[in-house]
Amino acid sequence: MTKTIFFNREPIATDIVEIAIANDLCFVLQRANRIISRGADSALRATGLTAEQTLLLAAIAEAGSPRAADLSRSLGIDVSTIAANLKPLMRQELVFAPVDITDRRARRLFLTVAGSERLERGDQAAPGIRRRPGIRA
Repeated sequence: MTKTIFFNREPIATDIVEIAIANDLCFVLQRANRIISRGADSALRATGLTAEQTLLLAAIAEAGSPRAADLSRSLGIDVSTIAANLKPLMRQELVFAPVDITDRRARRLFLTVAGSERLERGDQAAPGIRRRPGIRA
């Protein structure tokens, strides 16, 4: 039994067995991601940040004053996930989000002094966590 899949817009016939291997590879990658995330979160525990929050702080610091949609595009993370991770950062006053003066429907994101300091502590606690495409260490 075969199933047609597309690779670079070219149809390829593949055996079900090969698709099962691809699914297993996907599972292995997801599992590896969870293990790495747990390790990073453990290293960051003393800072009170998660790996995702550290990544967001770093992306905001690098971009200067992005909107959540800008972060979503640059990091490849859904806007709703960005928003959920920003809420605790804003409650802790690590990120400030005033209304964008050029588009009053949007908000610009800025790191506060406390946010910059916490990001620095995160970099010291888990050096290399920011080594991800699009984020400079």
